[in-house]
Amino acid sequence: VIQKLNKKSEDIADGDYCFYRPESLEIWRKEAQECIRELEPAMYNLGDELGFSYNAGYGRQDQKYFREFLKNQYKTLEKLNRAWQKDFKSFDEVDVNFCRSPKNFTAWFDHRRYMEKMYADVLHFMRNEIKKLDPAAPVGCEGSMPGDIELSMQDLEYWGPYQNNVYDEV
Repeated sequence: VIQKLNKKSEDIADGDYCFYRPESLEIWRKEAQECIRELEPAMYNLGDELGFSYNAGYGRQDQKYFREFLKNQYKTLEKLNRAWQKDFKSFDEVDVNFCRSPKNFTAWFDHRRYMEKMYADVLHFMRNEIKKLDPAAPVGCEGSMPGDIELSMQDLEYWGPYQNNVYDEV
């Protein structure tokens, strides 16, 4: 389903996909509603061994949302400039492509955090859309690649319901 959604989102943005765009969110919303109505399961598993790419998030559409992420993280331009050792006159000067190289480790790492947040936001968005139509059903995932796992798990009812009690605890 996610690959299908990504393709639909790419089509409306000339191949420049960004989950946060209103057009993309609407595609995800409609697809989630269609799947829920079609399947009606007792519980919803958003995926098993999910993943994302740190190599994503550099498109034209990401400029706006990455800058918003930085504003949220740093609060002031002065703090961003100090952390990145730059002299931006406004957040609008920040180019997400500057973060491609770990030469400026802080900028590079901030982009990684942006991608981890986007990944978590996808899971939370899908959970919220499911809950609108099926409020009592549990929604969760089974495993995930590295990232901010606490952020990803934050609003889910379960994570990795494996049959081994030790793994469940971990």
